[in-house]
Amino acid sequence: MPRAIAFLGALLSAALLLSETSSAADPQLRNGELSWFLLTETKDQVTRALGPPKAVAGFGQDFLSWQYQIGNVDHEEFSHQVVFRESTRAIVTITRNYDPEKNVDALFPAEETTVHHYRDGGKPQFSLRLRRLTGGGAS
Repeated sequence: MPRAIAFLGALLSAALLLSETSSAADPQLRNGELSWFLLTETKDQVTRALGPPKAVAGFGQDFLSWQYQIGNVDHEEFSHQVVFRESTRAIVTITRNYDPEKNVDALFPAEETTVHHYRDGGKPQFSLRLRRLTGGGAS
């Protein structure tokens, strides 16, 4: 009986941990509002929400990128990237990539979103959508 209780406790703990990571890993719409990171989180808060990064890379004079492989991700791809400004220790941006692709239109209402295309030789190479968060941040 004690083994069964210990196993059940471990199973419940794992379920809570996985559900917390899942909700933290994906942006959500709650009552029409985007609910995810606010770009005010500390490195410790990001680690608690997403776990330790798979890779860390500094770039430029003042930036640090944390890259994650959450879920079923090719070993050379990343599901998430969080960029910090080292001088202020603030999050600059967080990116979520889906594989397979997922329709995220609901997260980017047209009136709150701008689209940016990066071209090479006149042809679009990739595009991104930017939605400003309440208070001036962007998602």
